Amino acid sequence: MQLTRQRARLHLTAAYKNLLAFTGKVVALIGSTLVAGVVIWGGGIKFQVDMGILLTFMFIWHMIGALVLIPALSHFLLTKAP
Repeated sequence: MQLTRQRARLHLTAAYKNLLAFTGKVVALIGSTLVAGVVIWGGGIKFQVDMGILLTFMFIWHMIGALVLIPALSHFLLTKAP
């Protein structure tokens, strides 16, 4: 979505706000749901607890990357050099 808006020469700030309003909510909801499902692995076997912690941080960082890093990279990769 942001890619389409940026190619249409919409300013980065407007494209990012549009991205957060359209797909950002869905990404945050799915990421939060995945984190909530893995956080409950807190009790039990030591390996299960360790993997739950690892997956929780991994899901959080991927969600942040999808909401922040990918739009920032698209801005630098889609701008044409003068």
